[in-house]
Amino acid sequence: MRASCSALSRIDIAALAELFFGLDDLDVSQLDNARVRLRERKGDDDHIIPLLPEDAAQMAARLGRARAAKLTTVWFREKRIKGPGAKIKLIPLTYGGLEIAVRRAMVRSGLKEAKGMRGIHAARHHAAMQTLRKTKNLRVAQRLLGHADIKSTMVYAHAIEDDVRQALAEIHTEADAALPKSEVKAG
Repeated sequence: MRASCSALSRIDIAALAELFFGLDDLDVSQLDNARVRLRERKGDDDHIIPLLPEDAAQMAARLGRARAAKLTTVWFREKRIKGPGAKIKLIPLTYGGLEIAVRRAMVRSGLKEAKGMRGIHAARHHAAMQTLRKTKNLRVAQRLLGHADIKSTMVYAHAIEDDVRQALAEIHTEADAALPKSEVKAG
């Protein structure tokens, strides 16, 4: 089974390095309330990441396959064993192996050059920026990233010139809309 890009972007990128969690830390017993517990992060605190139901279903399937193969992680790749009665062997991913795979995928997609991204941590930064752009809420990004102090999240909130330009255009449009039609200048 291959993970979809949308599921990977929602699950993995948030805390990719930290998501090498134990199988018992993945709770997918109720798909509408599924989550991952990341244990003993900075400050010895656990961090909970809620999962969307569609991601939870995918993770439940991966969990079942991992347990059947006696793996300690849900992160694996498939290797086809050649010969009669060809079989598929699941190979667990390591953090280093994942880093290499992510860098290769970024180069193939053009994302690395286009966004100046350099690997897994850059993907985390990208996810934080996307969360901030969509929600406009630093607290949501703080919770997603597991930061104890909002100051840590502030580094993800730097304004991008296009965001500032768009916000100014929206303010200008709203101001024009509030004026009587006779006061709005043409052109």
